[in-house]
Order: sequence, then C-alpha cells, then structure tokens
Amino acid sequence: MFYVLGCSSRPRRRLDRSDYRARGYKKLGIKWFRGAPFEAAVPAPLQLRLLPLEDGNPDHAEYMPPYIEGCSNYFFRDDLLQTLFACGVDNFDTYPVEISDPDSGKIYTDYKAVNIIGAVAAADMEKSKYLLSDGIPLIDVSFEELVLRKDEIQDLLVFRLAENLMTILVHESVRKALIDKGFISGVDGDAIEFYKTDEVAIL
Repeated sequence: MFYVLGCSSRPRRRLDRSDYRARGYKKLGIKWFRGAPFEAAVPAPLQLRLLPLEDGNPDHAEYMPPYIEGCSNYFFRDDLLQTLFACGVDNFDTYPVEISDPDSGKIYTDYKAVNIIGAVAAADMEKSKYLLSDGIPLIDVSFEELVLRKDEIQDLLVFRLAENLMTILVHESVRKALIDKGFISGVDGDAIEFYKTDEVAIL
C-alpha cells in the first residue's frame, strides 16, 4: 500500500517565502516538483529564513518539525533522512541549507533540501476518479480517488506522481519505520501525516 505524504495543521515554524524569492532562487531554473535531476547548479548552502513568530497566530509555534514544507519543496531534518535511507529510500538528491531564525538569531544547519528523483505515471486512470483541467492526464490532475498501477512503481519507496507532481507517495514500510522511530504516531496532529489514496482528495 502507498500513502500520500501530507502536512498536518500542527502549529510550527514556517518559512519566509518572500525571502526565498528575494534571493533570486526562483530564477535559477530549479524545479523541485519535476522529479528529475537538476541541470542548473544549486547554491550551497541554500539560505532560508523563518517567518517571525506572531503572538496570537494559531498557526505559529516554536516547534521545528522534522520536515518543513515551503518554497515548492520539503526540507528534511538529518535524523529523518537517516531513517528514510535506513529503510531503503535511495532516490533523493540532497542539498545543504542554512535556516535563520529572525527571532533568536539561531541558524539551523541540520536540514537538507530534497529533490525526489522519480515522477511515475502510476495512476490507473480507468479505475481512479478524477477531474482534468486541460484535458491532459499529467502534472495537475485533481483526484477524488486514486488507484495505482503497482507494476509502474516497481521497487520505489517514495516518488512523485506524474499525473499530479505536487503529490508524493510513500510506501507503507516507510510509514511504519517512521512510527517505529517515533517521528509519527499515526494519528491526527503529527508533524508528518499520511493519507490513504482512496480517502483523500488530491488537488
């Protein structure tokens, strides 16, 4: 079984996307969502900044999760990456980042930017329920219910869905490893959440 990688609503620190744009990173031709190796060079390290904490904002908290989403990508903490590698994930290109905290002045260096290599056209379009925005079943298909063709996936444990490139699918063995290592509990409110493909809408 495969699960859709998702973000919980747990209050946490968040990235400053305007700072990312101001640094010119979007003009470098780095497309994290394509599932392919980069042709352009990635600055080392990528310089990122957290949004300042806002008192009274229910989405904000001091909590630094094992991965941070934003700027069209996921940034995985080193201990999380080591767990993923240990359970057999081998299709990540990783890049060093420095995440600065404007409140404390602290710089986090224990995260990596991750390019997931592998965009697989694994959706069974005859059995899935979906809506096409442009008549082409690739890149941005909206799924009400996703049924996978397992033969297309082969031995990948984590991959992007070619029919909806913002969707990352994760094998159940990876989810179990994260539960065993204490990264998630498997219930609502986890920093990392996984949804069954037939129980979540993919937009």
